[in-house]
Amino acid sequence: MDGEETPFAFDLRQVSAAAFSPDGRWFAAASVLGVGQLWDATTVGMRATLQGFLQGLHSVSFSPDGQRLAIGSNGNEAIKLWDVASLQELLTLPGQGSIFSTTAFSPDGNVLASSNSEGLLHVWRAPSLEEIARAEAGDAEPVRR
Repeated sequence: MDGEETPFAFDLRQVSAAAFSPDGRWFAAASVLGVGQLWDATTVGMRATLQGFLQGLHSVSFSPDGQRLAIGSNGNEAIKLWDVASLQELLTLPGQGSIFSTTAFSPDGNVLASSNSEGLLHVWRAPSLEEIARAEAGDAEPVRR
């Protein structure tokens, strides 16, 4: 960085959060108006508009490998997880409360945490490959946390 500013306008109003992917290729922004955008940071071109949220968006975070994007919203759609390459919505994680304004992945990418406006920290752990295999075989035991 040389201290020189390079402003650019993008068509997203009331931005509440923004993040770069770990490799610096992608830039994601979230709006309280319920829309997220993914930009190619090298060309400053918009790649996608991420929609399908019922309420406003409050946080964004890339997984350590840059393959997943988590966007924090509210309540039953506390976090939506997207695949960056395919732009597919992978899953929605429910939570209690509103305004999930801080979202982060663990360094290994297996844990996702987000805090809400009521001061509750929600933590979701990815199932192990063994747990997935048991669930697919139909003999899954409840996961104890």
